Amino acid sequence: MKAYILWTVFTWTFQGILCTCRFLWICPYNAIKFLPRETHITKESRQLKQLVLTKTKKEILSLKTRIACERASWKRRFAELQRKQEELHNQVQSWRMSQGPHRVFVPHSPMDLQLGHRVRVMLPSGRISTGTIRFLGHLQGEADFYLGVELQTPDHRLHDGHHRGQRYFEMPGYGAFVPFHKLLMAWE
Repeated sequence: MKAYILWTVFTWTFQGILCTCRFLWICPYNAIKFLPRETHITKESRQLKQLVLTKTKKEILSLKTRIACERASWKRRFAELQRKQEELHNQVQSWRMSQGPHRVFVPHSPMDLQLGHRVRVMLPSGRISTGTIRFLGHLQGEADFYLGVELQTPDHRLHDGHHRGQRYFEMPGYGAFVPFHKLLMAWE
């Protein structure tokens, strides 16, 4: 049994050597290709790799510079948009806080109105006019609910804030007392 094993090992080894020789003899290109390379080829390869590495570093530096510029540009744009947003916010706040008219509505009861609301009313003369409420309530000797309105344009035929000797507000030539049912619309 030992002889058989030794003979098998010897046969395989001999066949391997023959195959290697045949490989090198038939295809010398592969034999040359797989030989260790000479040092001058390694130096050329190293120089080529160094050149590629240098070029890549330059490209990376260029990309980093471009990204930094774009980041700075976006930061400026973001700051500008934040400033515009703040301006718009301040405008909205000032608009809400201003005394100017905002929301138009038709009041259904005198409780919907406040002093200072802008109103459009039909005057006793039949003319339609716009003004600001200066008085809300009942007038002496009158059953209806009345609005004392400071008109935008003067009308000398109208009141100045007096009714039957009692002063409710003072607007010489610009005042009018109008019953609630003659109110057309109001602004907050």
